[in-house]
Amino acid sequence: MIIFLDKLVDAFDERDALALENLASAGRRGHHLISGDRSSLGLLAEHQRISEVSRALFRREFNKLATQGSFISSSPRLLVSNSDASNCVSLKEFSDHNRCGRCQLLAENLTDFAVLKGLASVLLGSTGFVGTVSFRPINGGGSTTAACLSQAIKDFEGPIVCVVDSDRKYPEGAIGGTARACRGVARKADLPEWLFSHIELECRELENIVPEDHIVAATQTHPETTKVKLRQALRCEEDFLRFACFKKGDSVCSMLSRARSDGNKRGEARLKSLPQSTVGPRIRCNACPNPDGCNEFPALGEKLLEGIAKALEDQPIKTEPQNWPRELLRALGTLVSFGIANEPIRV
Repeated sequence: MIIFLDKLVDAFDERDALALENLASAGRRGHHLISGDRSSLGLLAEHQRISEVSRALFRREFNKLATQGSFISSSPRLLVSNSDASNCVSLKEFSDHNRCGRCQLLAENLTDFAVLKGLASVLLGSTGFVGTVSFRPINGGGSTTAACLSQAIKDFEGPIVCVVDSDRKYPEGAIGGTARACRGVARKADLPEWLFSHIELECRELENIVPEDHIVAATQTHPETTKVKLRQALRCEEDFLRFACFKKGDSVCSMLSRARSDGNKRGEARLKSLPQSTVGPRIRCNACPNPDGCNEFPALGEKLLEGIAKALEDQPIKTEPQNWPRELLRALGTLVSFGIANEPIRV
């Protein structure tokens, strides 16, 4: 995250000095972006209360203000001070080195982690900022994600962002067990917002809001008939795409059957009012509310997300983040704000 030292006063006690050493170490390791106003960084660049290696880090950040200052001032940042400013976190908070430890990203599995980190990097790169997003992965292990989150909060070794799928099988559907359990743990977490964020995706699974360019790139080896259906299906209504099963394939009538089976009248009404794309592929069965059939999404296989992760790793994909789904941009915005860092200093 951007930890911004704001209006520091030259009255550092022992805890303040330890906090400054910890922050400088976090900056050197590439765990966070340590910055501040010119006066504060200039003060620290020469201050004898802290070590020379820490002074060097603050000198580096002072010199970077010429190129990074505008970006930093327009980005979400954590204001930190040793004054009594009401809108700042106390510098003394960072006398505990875990408060500026590397951000931990907890996802349901390491493939989700790779896709989230990769897309956050693409989003950050689109701003022109030369840096990185730095995360330590925590593998939730699917059904054990809530237990992993609870343990991470208990052990606390750095800021935590937890991202889970809702597993909703249709609009207005119930969330799955993993999302429900994580929600319960998050509600009990006694951590400030700058140290913990819980993101429960509204859509079914992460792949439902992955940018179209990346899904197409991940399915290049699929049969041509599937690729044609995919291109058509991606033109369907958002409410369908956000809750369809991309792995096994899906259709509006299948969603309707699930909503009826659950007795979910709100979900059923949403689906019945869903306009059917004239471009998307169609399927006809007895459950279809539309006499011409309803939209269908082709089965892309259980390895879809792994393919997306590989595509992100292997090649730059021509994409326009401003056109990405809003839900994805909100989640990635949180990830970037927690994970943004300058590159580590190589010794």
